[in-house]
Formats: sequence, C-alpha cells, structure tokens
Amino acid sequence: MPPVVVNLGIQVDANGEITVFGQQPEVVSEYVDCSVNLPTSALYMDSNNALFEFWEPSDAIGTRKATHAPGRNNTSLAVTLASGLQSILEGEMDASTSIPFSNSKYASESAYRVFNNVGRLALSSYAHYLFGHVAATAAITNDQDFMDKFLAYDTGAASAYDATSWAASSESQANLSLRLADAVLKKTDEEVLTIVEQVLGQDASRAKDQDNNELSPDVRQALEFKDGDVIYFTVRVQQPSVTVTNGAQQNVPAPSLFTGDGISYNLKVTLGGSSGGGGGGGAAPSITVGYGGWDNGADIDGVRTYSLSSGFMSVWLTNTGGPITSVSVSPALPGNFNPFGPLMDGLSWAYNGTFNDTATATTYTITATGPGGSVSGTFTAAITA
Repeated sequence: MPPVVVNLGIQVDANGEITVFGQQPEVVSEYVDCSVNLPTSALYMDSNNALFEFWEPSDAIGTRKATHAPGRNNTSLAVTLASGLQSILEGEMDASTSIPFSNSKYASESAYRVFNNVGRLALSSYAHYLFGHVAATAAITNDQDFMDKFLAYDTGAASAYDATSWAASSESQANLSLRLADAVLKKTDEEVLTIVEQVLGQDASRAKDQDNNELSPDVRQALEFKDGDVIYFTVRVQQPSVTVTNGAQQNVPAPSLFTGDGISYNLKVTLGGSSGGGGGGGAAPSITVGYGGWDNGADIDGVRTYSLSSGFMSVWLTNTGGPITSVSVSPALPGNFNPFGPLMDGLSWAYNGTFNDTATATTYTITATGPGGSVSGTFTAAITA
C-alpha cells in the first residue's frame, strides 16, 4: 500500500532574539580639526584591497578576531595612507579646542588658533610655553627650518612600504606621515580588533553579505570604511631643545617651561576626497598608459587590435606624479574586467580581464584621481572575431 501524506493544519509561532553588539562613537573633546580629508581608499578600497580584516572564530562563537590584511594589498594602501597623511599635515588645521590654543586670550583672533600646517601649530605651541604667546616668535631665528623639518617627507622611502626605513625616520627630521602609517601597519591583533569593534559597533551593516563566521573559519571579511567616517590620530609634541646662537643672551627660556610629557594633539580627519581646505592635496598624478594581452595585439592603422580568441587584455598606468586613490575607464571595455587596483610599488595601477565580445576601434579614456587632482590618458583598441 502506498503511504499517505497529511497536513494536520496546526501552527505554533516561534520568536528568537538577536543581540547585536553596539559601541558608542569615540568622543575626543580636545582635537585639531583638519581641513584636508584622507582618501577612504587609504584604509579600504574594496574587498581585495583593505588594511584590516575580521571574522568570527569557530572556537569562540559570538566573539570576533581581527588582524592586518596582507592578502588584500595592505602595504600598497599604506603608501596611499602615508601620502594622504602628508597632505593632511601640510593642510590647514583648527586647534581651537586644544591647549594652549583654547586659552581665552586667543579667542579674539582666529590666526592664533587656525594654522596652515602642523609645523606652524607646533612652533606656536612652543612659543606659547617659552615666550608666553603663540605668536611671540620674533626671538626665534629658525622658524622656517623648524617648520620644514616638521613637514619633512622622504618621497623616495614613501614610494613603497618598508617596515625598517619607515620606522627609522628620526624625530628631528620628522617624516611624521611615514611613521604614522608604519604604526598603523604594526598594530597588534588586539589593537586591530579594537578598531574593528568601533566600526561594527556603530554600523553592523559592514559585517553583511559575506560568510564571516564559524561555518568557514578561514573566511575573513575586509573591514570597510566609507566616505564621511571620522578617524583620529595623534602627534605628540615633546619638550624642545633650546640653542642660543651666541653667548650674549642673558635670558634664555628654559625648555622645562614646556610641559614635561609633551602635548598630544589629536588630529580629527574625515574620510573622502580632499576638501581643498587651506592646504591643498599635493601634486596631481602624472600617468603613462600602457596596454597589452596574451597576443599583445597587432597595430593596424594605428589601432591596437586584439582577437577575441586571445581572451585577455591588461591595461596599466605608470605614475610619476602625486598619489592615485582611484582610477576609472570610459567607456567600459567589452568583457569581464577587474577594477583598477594598485600594484605593490604603490605607484603603478593595473586593470585586466577577458573579452566577451568584439568591438570596433574605440578610444578609451582612463582617469586617475588623487588628493592633488585628476589626470586622464587614452588608448585606442579594437577586438576582432
């Protein structure tokens, strides 16, 4: 006899409770508001290019682990980070809520609180403690040299991340941006987890759309940052040395007038394209466009022509100018092409993929954008059957 199938027509309801952890935004009451933004791509470009990653471990369900993301080109992003930080340090900053600039005697004049770069801020801080006023710099003879050293940036070292040379940058010849970026890449897993939980604790949607739990314990998710996010980093100005140019000076200000442990200035930075502000974004990129494929194409009447059967094409940019944070191509190439992404030298970018259709001779425009502006280049290609 065949079995019967019966619906009993009854129902019970069940309701589960999901607890999502939350964390209040970081509150920093004394900060320096920076007018130049940091490119978001310095921290997160896409799932393949990110500084940090996180996951739920299989042996501790309900918790999170985090680490750096070496498989996601994090050292290339570090080059963008250092360059972006340098633009910020060279840009206008408002220190109205930070000591000593929050002192009431500086309230009447914005020039006592708003500075055109971090070197001027540091010099004004020293002037306050040594000479009693942020603008009392007439007796200081090395103003420009002081500020130049604070803004020093080793462009040769900055072209590719090197843990030894970036960390070895001296405090006297500041290279602040290299040392800050190096410190980010040397954060411990516990410190990275603190960052991850600050992000996810405020926006759980950044843990969506990917397996990141114990079902696949080796699958990790890139930590996403977005335009408009705010980050803080700190520059501590320490007690200065004071040198007299000759022995005639009878009243040398004592370095101890400056607070012994130094003053930590918390620089508040918004993620996104450079706002222009007071500091500019540095030099614009300068690109040379190259392209090729498995058969490298053939030049026919000045047009690089590929056969559909070759199946592969690569476009690359060699950059000799300012940093690149994003690259676009218009119109889109016919096929499945990966987005432009930085190569390990931090300067060149590449775009590659496979054809899926033929195309008549078309001129493609590639636009490279960075904190210092945008620049475009073109190439012409055709795809035959």
